Parts: sequence; C-alpha cells; structure tokens
Amino acid sequence: MNNKMFINPFYSKPEIRYPCLWTYKVIGRDRDRVLEAIDEVMQQRPCEVHYSRSSSKGKYHSFSLEITLYSDNQRLSIYEALMRHPAIRIVL
Repeated sequence: MNNKMFINPFYSKPEIRYPCLWTYKVIGRDRDRVLEAIDEVMQQRPCEVHYSRSSSKGKYHSFSLEITLYSDNQRLSIYEALMRHPAIRIVL
C-alpha cells in the first residue's frame, strides 16, 4: 500500500485573526472521562463546554469546547494536548 500523502494544490491555510472564539469538537467513549480530560487540558483557562450529542448506539459522546484564542501556537497546543489524552478519541 502506498503511504504517501497527497495535498490539494488549491488548498491554502485559512486566515485566522486573533483573538477569536474557537470551537473544538471533542469526542470520546466515556462521557465523564471526556469532561475530566477537558478539565485537565484546559487547566482553569476560561472556556465553555457544552454537551453535543451521543452516537445512535450510545458508544460515543461529543462536546463542544469554546475558548477565546490569542495565537496559532495556542490553538495547536490545545488541540495536541486534547488528542494526547487517552479518554479522548477524536478532536475536530
């Protein structure tokens, strides 16, 4: 199997003007553990977390995490920290 990544030549990085309100979609299996994971990663930063929905079989639960961001580095570091947490399966 070919493991090469193809990049669309017409894709360009979106322009984000900081500060801005940003929403991460955070998905995991255990609802309480996902909330604990968000608390651990956010470390008292002001943010809002809203329950979004559960999958049709109740296996996955999603939350919207809203925060005001001040830089690209901050946006990416929060994303990476969320992705590294074992209770979180997907971050969009």
